[in-house]
Amino acid sequence: MIALLWKQANSVPQRAFGAFVLENVALESVVLEIKVLEIIALEIMALEIDVLEIVAFEKATFKYKKGRSHGADLSHNCWKPPLSL
Repeated sequence: MIALLWKQANSVPQRAFGAFVLENVALESVVLEIKVLEIIALEIMALEIDVLEIVAFEKATFKYKKGRSHGADLSHNCWKPPLSL
């Protein structure tokens, strides 16, 4: 395509058209790169949020399980974990 535009660049109107087409192609590739980067950034942000939510849930679950199992281990002493666990 560039070779074809280069051959047609001998006349002034065609030269201007060729430059316009090349400029459009360049702009479209820049826009495409920006869109791809935005999509990647959004996916990374979403992934980070998901991971943080999972970690927070696992920590909360672990605290709950830890309190419950600890209370069960000491059940022969009639010890119960505080309600905050």
